[in-house]
This record gives sequence, C-alpha cells and structure tokens, in this order.
Amino acid sequence: MKRLILPDNNILSEITKVNRCENVVQKYRTHLDEMILAITVWHELLYGLYCIPDGKRKKDVEFFIKKQVALMPMYEYTPKCADIHAKIRAECRAKGKTLSFADSQIASIALANHAILVTRNVDDFKYIDGLMIENWFDN
Repeated sequence: MKRLILPDNNILSEITKVNRCENVVQKYRTHLDEMILAITVWHELLYGLYCIPDGKRKKDVEFFIKKQVALMPMYEYTPKCADIHAKIRAECRAKGKTLSFADSQIASIALANHAILVTRNVDDFKYIDGLMIENWFDN
C-alpha cells in the first residue's frame, strides 16, 4: 500500500515563493503522486489566494492552485473525522494545550486516513497521539 502524504498549507504555499526552501520543493516533486489534500487546506489556500492583491503574484499562485493542487485527491471532513477531531480537541484541552480548530481538523483528516501530515509547524501538532508528522524544511 502506498503511503499518503497530507501537506499543510505552509508546505504548498512554499512552492509558490520566490525565495523558497529547495528541500521542500525537491520533496514535493518526489512525493507528488502520494499527496492528498485535506478540504480544510484547500479552504486555506483559496482564502490566501483571494487575499492577494491583483497582479502577477496572484496569477502565479492561482495557476499553481488550479492546475496542480486541484488535481490532488481531496479528502473531506467525514463523521469519522469529526469523532477523531473531537477527541483531539478534548485531549489537547486536558493537556493544557491549545490547537486551532482548523489545525485540529486537518490532523483529524490525516489520522482518519492514516496519512503523514507534512508541516513546518511541528510544535502545533506534537501533542496529538498517533499523528505521523514530517517537516520538509528540515534537511
């Protein structure tokens, strides 16, 4: 069974930057066929796109999102995800840790689908039991 990789918004956004981390770009290209997209990350990407002022940068980001990211299999927030999500939030609360609603939702989609969450914000997710995390910004 091939592994599934769920990139966080900060990984996909890195691809569109002028001064980008080449390690992220290389791993993105290597693992593109293993990537899935959480519907929450799709929302974050589109929101970011709509906030960019009109111009070349916006066109470049829009091209990347619509011609590449949109082709990734999109994984929705299902009842199974909702159950996992509620447990994540309750466990984090019991540990005295705060995790944003969106981040805990992304984590629940990764857990429900046995996917590796790739993010720069490892510290935001390290308290979630069973979540597989990679940081492609590390060499």
